[in-house]
Amino acid sequence: MDRTTFRLLYTSLVHPHVEYANQVWNPKLRKHIDLIGNVQRRATKLVPGIEDFSYKERLELLNLPTLSYRRLRAGDMIEVYKIVSGKYDEAVSQFLPMLTDSSTGVHSYKIYKRRSRLNLRKNNFTCRVIDA
Repeated sequence: MDRTTFRLLYTSLVHPHVEYANQVWNPKLRKHIDLIGNVQRRATKLVPGIEDFSYKERLELLNLPTLSYRRLRAGDMIEVYKIVSGKYDEAVSQFLPMLTDSSTGVHSYKIYKRRSRLNLRKNNFTCRVIDA
């Protein structure tokens, strides 16, 4: 199997499973991040000719981003864009309240950051994306 075929198969068959609902269940603990990352790490070793390269080199050769980067970019940031731009119902848009204070000179897409005192809440989607 060559690199192009692997990339096509991996991105169409494996990525959807590893990234399913990552906005809701975004791993925080290192052991969970590593468990999910091991899927991609082991899969990239299946490509003949690059199995002895380091993980980062294999990703570069296959033109694949890391899963943590995809969780942030493809998961969280695209979801924020959809919510802010009104792609969802009005009820969903209320999860990310916008700042209405126009005296600060900020753009109109500034999201209000709610305070959270629990670590569980700090890792929630609505708090996590504001810090990204």
